[in-house]
Amino acid sequence: MRRTDYDAVVLGSALYAATWLSEANRFATRHLAALQARPVWLFGSGPLDARLAASNPPITRHAMEVTAPIGARGHHTFGGRLAPDAPLSPQVMATHAIGDFRNWDAMRAWARAIGAELAALDRGLAAEPDRPGR
Repeated sequence: MRRTDYDAVVLGSALYAATWLSEANRFATRHLAALQARPVWLFGSGPLDARLAASNPPITRHAMEVTAPIGARGHHTFGGRLAPDAPLSPQVMATHAIGDFRNWDAMRAWARAIGAELAALDRGLAAEPDRPGR
């Protein structure tokens, strides 16, 4: 990722056992300097429980360890999806809720809020970032 390629970044990962996928972790580590140089928002997708998914749990400790140096402006956790035909062992399937817990309206609202904040940044009106760990 070259510094001039993007004005802002939305970076996220599916969550597996409250952990970001290794590919997302590697991306965050590999591109840390470029991410620190622009506005970044983080998200996780994974809770397989409607009530938990609706509560927007905070970033997981593991993901925070990887992403804290970025200084992201915000984070959101969205519900995930587990299909009945997912390639998981029967034991794993028995301990997870099968279904789709994604809330597309919440995702669109979050994206609109990021767009509004970016527009405010362009006008020089944006507030200080809501950095994880503050």
